[in-house]
Amino acid sequence: MKSLYIVFFSLILSSSISASWLVGKAHFESQEGDSVSFIKEHLIYKATQDIVSQEFEKLGYDNKLFWSRYDEKISDSKKSLIESLQKRYNVAKNGESKEYQNEVREKSLKKERQVGNLSRVLAKYSLTRFSRSQKNPNLYFIEIKGEVDPEVLSSMYQHMLLTQSERAISKIYLSVELLTNHPLIWSKLGETNKEELKRVLEENWKKAMPSRYQVEIARDDSLNRLHSLFYNSNSLTLEDQDVTRNSVWIKVQTSVKELPLNIASQVKVSLDTSLVGYDLANQEIFLARDFGASEHTYETQAIDSTPSMLANHIYAKPIGLIEKIDQQLAQIEPTKVSKELVVQGFSNISQVFEVKNLLVQIGIGQSLKAELVEIKNSHAKLKVSLDERSMLLGNVLEKLNNKGLTESAFVQYEQENPTILLIKRNTLDEKEKKSI
Repeated sequence: MKSLYIVFFSLILSSSISASWLVGKAHFESQEGDSVSFIKEHLIYKATQDIVSQEFEKLGYDNKLFWSRYDEKISDSKKSLIESLQKRYNVAKNGESKEYQNEVREKSLKKERQVGNLSRVLAKYSLTRFSRSQKNPNLYFIEIKGEVDPEVLSSMYQHMLLTQSERAISKIYLSVELLTNHPLIWSKLGETNKEELKRVLEENWKKAMPSRYQVEIARDDSLNRLHSLFYNSNSLTLEDQDVTRNSVWIKVQTSVKELPLNIASQVKVSLDTSLVGYDLANQEIFLARDFGASEHTYETQAIDSTPSMLANHIYAKPIGLIEKIDQQLAQIEPTKVSKELVVQGFSNISQVFEVKNLLVQIGIGQSLKAELVEIKNSHAKLKVSLDERSMLLGNVLEKLNNKGLTESAFVQYEQENPTILLIKRNTLDEKEKKSI
């Protein structure tokens, strides 16, 4: 029985990504010396690009992002070629000769076809038109019919996005906590105001952080929200996900502990400071440092100097790490986020697999994986994990919204609870059904 299920599921998977013929068009303006074979090769390459773009649009892939990364890769590959030719022709001394320009153009176009290697995307193709303009004899046109290999296309798309993209932390939430074993210690420390001391530390540690980051002091409601975002990650809204995607929370905690001392005019304390960095996108600790305890003695009556000395001693402990916090942030890996989605309203199991495969197709650039973990008469559960280098799960769901399925159905997610996906019948079909 198990093998029958496997065969059945495989058929559903394969049918959802079956290839179809697409028509690709392109034009190319030749120059003197271009052979017909050279012209045709480049036209086929450009027509293949057209087909790939159409397939991306059909599958809901990020067309603009892919070709942007693709162009960057080709541009990088041409740099070494041009540098080599500049040396050979001694361009710095002789300038760009006609011969040099022609060779740069020809080899650049060949390099573009080689690096892109788009030909492997077409499982097969046929040439349906190859013509020349009557008004402009240098202008050529081509039209091909091609069948895309979905596995090669997905692999190429994923490779291009994942090898080129990286996660950039842009925002730091900073919170400071002062703990003590005796609440009266602040009055002994030259009448130090605890809240004022916190503000001084917050502002000075904020200034010490690299200027490339947006640093926000987390206090009161802001701090409570951080706790909620970090410890209740399963209930994050789409707005919350936008907040947490490229954000970290740096929490500095100092314990001010009074130690025994038999001198009335002095107070002896132990300062124990720690720093913890939380990655808000995946609810993981990426940095934890204990700076160790140090003992200090202060004059209880030195109202002017003691608070400043105390602030300096606490400030100095983590400052070296805070000033170079960008080195720690650079090591944060792109996050892998897992969520559970509930599919409701399906009329048969194949619709659940259609939704599953659509999720994978849309989120392929983020290595999205979807696994069916539970199926019942009223609902099915999908466990989805994705790499948040390029976009959030919320963006994937937005692209999935209103996608058509078989049997005149489409899928929607609930605005109030986007973890629930609803499969609905088209309105027209519902009306026809009622009239019958």
